[in-house]
Amino acid sequence: MARIMKGFFATVFAGLAIGASAATPEDDLQRYIAVFEDDLGNHDKAVDDLAWKGISDTRLFDIIEDRLHEDAQTARRRNKRDRNHVARMIKALGFSGQSKYEPSISRYASDRAYRSHAERALSNLRLYAKWNPVIADRSTWESAYSDDVNRVRNMLSSNDIGLQTLGAKRVHFGHPAEPVLLDLVSQRLLECYKTVADAEGVEAAGWMVNGLGKAGDQKYRVVLKEVADGAASDKLRSRAAKALDR
Repeated sequence: MARIMKGFFATVFAGLAIGASAATPEDDLQRYIAVFEDDLGNHDKAVDDLAWKGISDTRLFDIIEDRLHEDAQTARRRNKRDRNHVARMIKALGFSGQSKYEPSISRYASDRAYRSHAERALSNLRLYAKWNPVIADRSTWESAYSDDVNRVRNMLSSNDIGLQTLGAKRVHFGHPAEPVLLDLVSQRLLECYKTVADAEGVEAAGWMVNGLGKAGDQKYRVVLKEVADGAASDKLRSRAAKALDR
């Protein structure tokens, strides 16, 4: 009973810590290490967070790698929840940006149940090798904003279109009412909507539209109207028009 209660309280405090601002990168790292070391930790939620935390430290991902192999061994193949959990752990290694985990991820590429997840994780390894240092760069952080808002600012300020897409998604799902981020999204969208026509660029701009649409602020509706009327992409014009109708 004592062990169970210890695990319960560790899970509670770790869960609270995930949502908190970190005083230092080491503090943030140790919070996630605590989650994955705890058998009762909310590992799936933590994996989702790692997509935008900018963490590459092998002290964390070595633990995740070991858990992946252990959990894959005990997973019930016909149980969707078990399969989804293993898939998430594979995905987590991709977020590390560390090539040392490529062999571990590749082990699952030949497994029909996990092939697509492994292939995506291998692709993410290369992306996050570039992205994590940008996301975690504290040289431009402002103390007026939370750590997570500063991370998203870094994403949106990047010249990498894929990282801009990730940032726009974070605004839509995590910070739909944060003025500094919405203003940055608006600026980015106004810079690109008249020329962007390629699939990757339209996807990024589309998530920017989604973020502004969810905000519901009149000043962003003006931007959406401009995009709906003048975007180079038919798809983007349609997306902006739908956002205005919500």
